[in-house]
Amino acid sequence: MEESEFMIVLMTSFQRSQYIKFGKQGVCVDSTHGTNQYDFKLTTLLVLDEFRAGQPVAWCLSTRETEDYMSKFFQLVKDTCGPVSPPWFMSDLAPQFFNAFAAVNECKPKQLWCSWHVEKAWREALQSRITGDKSVDRRDCVYRYIKIITGAKDEKEFDAASNAFLQWMDTDLQFKSFSEYYTKERLPFQENWAYYHRYGLGINTNMVVEAFHKIFKYHYLNGKLNR
Repeated sequence: MEESEFMIVLMTSFQRSQYIKFGKQGVCVDSTHGTNQYDFKLTTLLVLDEFRAGQPVAWCLSTRETEDYMSKFFQLVKDTCGPVSPPWFMSDLAPQFFNAFAAVNECKPKQLWCSWHVEKAWREALQSRITGDKSVDRRDCVYRYIKIITGAKDEKEFDAASNAFLQWMDTDLQFKSFSEYYTKERLPFQENWAYYHRYGLGINTNMVVEAFHKIFKYHYLNGKLNR
């Protein structure tokens, strides 16, 4: 690390016991910004306890959240608790969390994208790629289609809805940019975001992590930057 870089990893003895007990059932990772005036990133490693409630089991406060930094984070956790091999790993759309965790623990969990982050990405793409006359109405129609595709209960239903969606978008040139985004940046990764790929795993979103960050930022820090 450079002299100007900073990183600290925190785990209590209780958190260690929770990770050892529940980490094998599934792991969530997310990061939040804006908690301090130096723009250090706070990355939370979280498991679901016996009540399916989110339980933060380790924190990493660092100047970066690149794959090499996350590898250091997960290696320290592994050194403290031993390796884990969960059936699924949930994070945002950035690949560094999953890649670092899988490499350090030498495991291959099912990679899931947090529904909240996927929803945010859809809305940003709709806003930037569908413009012009009646763009609001067009975005609404596309969004309704996306929700149908996302909620498909099996692969057959997903493929049928997806193919119908693509055929429908081909009828209007104003959908071209979004159609390219869907076919190149989302459809190849359907296992990460489609509902039927996570059916029966007992988790659909990273809201448990988001809830922790909200409590931390607005109840403990009162919405202010911590010095």
